[in-house]
Amino acid sequence: MGTVHQLLSEKSKQEVIAAGVVDRDIIEVAAKYMTDEESGLGFVYSGWCMTALPHSRIPGNEAWRLENGNLVLLVEPGRPSVLP
Repeated sequence: MGTVHQLLSEKSKQEVIAAGVVDRDIIEVAAKYMTDEESGLGFVYSGWCMTALPHSRIPGNEAWRLENGNLVLLVEPGRPSVLP
């Protein structure tokens, strides 16, 4: 996370502006981006999953795992449903 985003996560926008360590225009843009629900990156991960899924059948006793930072995609074939 960038410095401005980190500051905005820890303090209010007004506090960051008052501190004067970053240009106000940059703070305004970062704050607007962080509060915009439509700018979420949820679509990135669904696309990543679709392109990263295994391209062949996984043996029934094995799991396929892909790690990227703090995210893990785990594919386990034949796992019973936990839903009623």
